[in-house]
Amino acid sequence: MAELVDDLAQLSSIDDSVVMATLKTRHEKDEIYTKNGAVLIAINPYKTIHLYDEGKLAQYKASMSLESEPPHIFAVSATAHRAMISNGVNQALVISGESGAGKTESARFILQYLRYVSNASHGLEEKVYKSQPITEAFGCAKTVRNDNSSRFGKFLKLYFDKSARIKARLPPSAPPRPRASPPAHRPHPSPAGHVSGAARARWNPCTPRLLTAR
Repeated sequence: MAELVDDLAQLSSIDDSVVMATLKTRHEKDEIYTKNGAVLIAINPYKTIHLYDEGKLAQYKASMSLESEPPHIFAVSATAHRAMISNGVNQALVISGESGAGKTESARFILQYLRYVSNASHGLEEKVYKSQPITEAFGCAKTVRNDNSSRFGKFLKLYFDKSARIKARLPPSAPPRPRASPPAHRPHPSPAGHVSGAARARWNPCTPRLLTAR
C-alpha cells in the first residue's frame, strides 16, 4: 500500500512493495521527485511537465527552508550552493542510475539552477553541452533503453569566485576506468538525446578549501 510521503525515510515500512507503491503513486501525480533522506530519486515522467521554469528557479532560490520545499533537483542544487557559500568548502553532486536513466538531463537541470543563482549567461550551458559530442565519441553503445549509452562516467567541474559567481568550467571528461560493454551492446558512435528510467542525485562535501576562480 502506498503512503502519502515525499521522503521514503518517513515510511512506516521499508518493504519493497510499499516503497514501489509510493513511488508509483507519486509518479502518477506527476510528482517525479522523491527524497530518501539525503538522496533524491527522480523518475522519468515520459511526457513534458513544467517543473523547470523561471518560477521554480525563483522558488528554490528564495526559499528560507529548503527542507520544507517539495523534492526537486533544484533543491539539491540550492543545498550544495548554499553550503559552499556558508561553509566555504567544495561541494560534489553525484548522479547515478542505469543506462538511459536520465543522468545527463539531471546534470543539465543542476547547471541550469547554478547558472541562474550565479547570474551567468545561457552561453555557459551551451558551451558545456556542445562539448558532449566530443566526449561521447570516445565510447557509446546501444542498449534497449538508450541509443547512446556512454561507456564512461562524466565529470563536470565549476569554479566560483568569492561572490559565488561562476567564473570558469572544465568540460565533461572520461575517468581512466571506462565501463566494459557487454556483448549484447552494439557500439553506436553518434550521440543522441534519448532519456528514460530513473536517476538519483545526492551531494557531499569534498576537501575543505575556499573556492577561487581559475
